[in-house]
Amino acid sequence: MVSQSVVRLLGYGGTIPFLCGGILVTCDVRLPGIEVPTALLYYGAIILSFLGGLHWGRVASTANHSRPSDTAFLVWSVVPPLIAWGALLMGQSAGVIVMIGCFCSAYIIDRRLYVAGEWQGWMHSLRRNLTAVACVSLATILL
Repeated sequence: MVSQSVVRLLGYGGTIPFLCGGILVTCDVRLPGIEVPTALLYYGAIILSFLGGLHWGRVASTANHSRPSDTAFLVWSVVPPLIAWGALLMGQSAGVIVMIGCFCSAYIIDRRLYVAGEWQGWMHSLRRNLTAVACVSLATILL
């Protein structure tokens, strides 16, 4: 079993680019050669791809592949990266709104898996907190 402290360290460590980006955007800090809002949006796309991959990995690592929901989760696993890619093409404001919507949708789906007993107990609070950080950080671009 994976240590709770390792899970939290890795999960919250992944918020560093969101937190730093959100702070830099909020404080209107300019970095040479870096468009901070764009970098923040790109990181959001990377994380949405990761969230999709969670489901691909979950289905691929399950011994019982006859569940009808497996196909739906495989389909879902490619949706967040495709939405994120499209959001990057929309421009910052629209892209932020679309990504925040996708993060919230991913959380709702993952919460259902937690309630159904498909995710370990630590996953619910971690996903909720990480989703909140991602959404708030991305929303700073709209300010």
